[in-house]
Order: sequence, then structure tokens, then C-alpha cells
Amino acid sequence: MNAIQRLEVLPGMSNEDKASVLLVYGNLKPSAFVLVHGEVFHLEQGLVHIEPQLIAELKDVLKDLNLKYSLETVIMENASNVGYEHGQEVLRIFVADTQQIADELRAVFDGIQNKHVPAGHPLGRHLSRENWQEEVKYVQPVGQYIKLVSPTIYEAITREL
Repeated sequence: MNAIQRLEVLPGMSNEDKASVLLVYGNLKPSAFVLVHGEVFHLEQGLVHIEPQLIAELKDVLKDLNLKYSLETVIMENASNVGYEHGQEVLRIFVADTQQIADELRAVFDGIQNKHVPAGHPLGRHLSRENWQEEVKYVQPVGQYIKLVSPTIYEAITREL
């Protein structure tokens, strides 16, 4: 199984985040911030953990795609408003084509983590009313690229639209 196929079946990461990784891999995006969340099972302490094998597989996939990254594990506190359970472990991944950019992305994120940053959709689910004509110029080639390199992820994302 190649790296893209392993990414397609990687648990705990949304299809949109998988597409963002592929866009960095294809040089259509300079960097990406993506999440992997732990399986929803409860331990005595009420925490939800990410299995070490999942982290190892993710690192192998990123290495095989020749992408640089910075990883950070956090425990979600008061997370019910963002779709995670309280105490759920989340792996934040900052992906880029160089280690310097991955590290800088993480530093920028750390500086704004308490501010609301709207999430975007790699295939244009959130086109703006004011600039949609310009945004479509970006969305079409991005969609074509994702469909070419991973029809599985493309189908999953477009099915969600």
C-alpha cells in the first residue's frame, strides 16, 4: 500500500484534513494545520487517547510523502462546543514542505490559539458571497488534483457536500 492509500484509511483524521495534506504534497498549498483525534473510548480518568501505532503510521505516511511536520498532543478541555469530548486527546499536526515552515506555522498557531479562526474546506464548501468568482479559480484545480491523486478522499468529501 502506498503512502496516499495509507493516508486514505488513516483513522481519526477528517477527509478535509487528508485533502489538505495532499495539497501540500502536490505543492498546491504551502502548509496545512490538521488534526487527528483519539478514538472515543473512556478510561477511568475520563481521557480519550490516541494510540501510539496511529501516531507512528501518520509519521511514516508524512515521511513517505516527503513532507516535514511538527506534532503536538493536547488534551481538549471544555471542548463540547468544537465537536470533541472533554478529555479527548487531539494530535495537532503542522505540515509543510520544509521543516522551517512547519515550525513557523506551529509558532503562529500558538500565538492565535485563543482566537476564533474559521475553518476552510479544500474543495470550496465555504465560498464567500463577495469573492466566490475568484475563489472558484482556486477550487477547481484543487478539486481536480484531489480527484486525480485520491479518488477515495475526493468522493468522501463531495458526498459530504
